[in-house]
Amino acid sequence: MVIQMNKKKAASIGIAIIISTFFLYLIISYQPFRDRSKTDPLPKTTSDLMLQKARMVEMEGDKKKWELEADVAEYFTDKKFSLFKEVKVIFYDKEGNEIILTGKEGKVFTETKDIEIKKDVQIINNEGNKLNTESLFYNSKTKIANTSDPVKFEGNEFILTGNGARLDVETGKIAILNNVNSTFKEEKKK
Repeated sequence: MVIQMNKKKAASIGIAIIISTFFLYLIISYQPFRDRSKTDPLPKTTSDLMLQKARMVEMEGDKKKWELEADVAEYFTDKKFSLFKEVKVIFYDKEGNEIILTGKEGKVFTETKDIEIKKDVQIINNEGNKLNTESLFYNSKTKIANTSDPVKFEGNEFILTGNGARLDVETGKIAILNNVNSTFKEEKKK
């Protein structure tokens, strides 16, 4: 009888140890308030500097020429450019109106301040007109942005499509360069 009691006690103690170990494991591994940013590795890069939620402003005297915001920015000293992901550039025309340029990827050449935007590029002017294309290059000296890609320009009453476009950032004027087609929108009935 003494031997059976010891086996029951041993089994109970063994089960208690297994259950305690299991709960201890759950408590240690479940940390909902742990700051994961301290343990998650940064993306691999060859850049000299990498920033999240970056902002860059280009001034001309006391006036803003443009400002750029991006989810991620990488600076390459030896290549003399910066790369951006999910980029937004706000240009200011001579009256101070905003021209907003967005795209998935961007590049700013650090010596010239020229800007290249690629993938899902969209320009919106202060009147709400939109131009969509796949790439755009802005020349800082001439203050002209252009593309040779297919474009779609949508105004309140019409849609223009074609190949290539030119945007004068100083005046806000946009020109579709080749193979221009136009469609007038139907007036919505009330």
